[in-house]
Amino acid sequence: MGLGLAAVAAATAAAFVGLTVTTGPGGVGPKAFAVSHLPGDMVAIKVVNTKASADQMTRQLHGQGVNVSIQTVPTTPQLVGTWVMASFSGDVPESLSNSIAQQTHRYVATLEVPAVFAGHVTLYVGRTMRPGETPQVGGARNALAPGGLLFCDRLSGAKPAAAQEKLEAQGYTVHWADGARGLYTQEIAAPPAGSRVSAAFIFDFDRQDVSRPISNPHDVTVTVIDPNDRRYLPQLWLGFAPSQQTTPQTIDYSSCPA
Repeated sequence: MGLGLAAVAAATAAAFVGLTVTTGPGGVGPKAFAVSHLPGDMVAIKVVNTKASADQMTRQLHGQGVNVSIQTVPTTPQLVGTWVMASFSGDVPESLSNSIAQQTHRYVATLEVPAVFAGHVTLYVGRTMRPGETPQVGGARNALAPGGLLFCDRLSGAKPAAAQEKLEAQGYTVHWADGARGLYTQEIAAPPAGSRVSAAFIFDFDRQDVSRPISNPHDVTVTVIDPNDRRYLPQLWLGFAPSQQTTPQTIDYSSCPA
């Protein structure tokens, strides 16, 4: 499964409330998730640890009242700790399966689902490959999304020159891509005038052979696009859960160092 590019801009403003964290007693293993209750009878499930087994993860969510099953799959390094796939029984509402699919295609670290729904859902969490394994899911997430390698650099919506200065100061070689022509696949020599940063991708694996990780990648492909283009927001929100999609100026960076 390659990079998920489906994205729908859904600018909602739902605040995380009533944070509860699984504790791990009674044989349920190390804490795997933080479960937050959102307005509208929704819950947000954030991956915080992938060392628990799939059965332990399932029991932890059931203990929080979230009736889904968990499977873990080996992935390329940046996808560890993200939601990478989902499967559904036939009686799951189509609106729910579409919403979950859109989120997993963007490799979100926080997945948002209704607290109660018909049918059964199995969610797949990316985990570290064990010796002898190859990735079952290979791709690059938006490095500017929550949990991404560059999230705390606050570059979503930034001017390209400012992004280049900050990234080069960290030792990255910056490559530009024209978001109007297909995200990171259409590299360009320089950003167009008036464009803004919409996403960034760091390939931590050999793109010709996803089973070969790159331990310390130094290349970053930054996608730029005119903010008035209809494709701008869908790109900007790759990897953001629905309630995290507000405006570039109000992205919640409170988890980042001061």
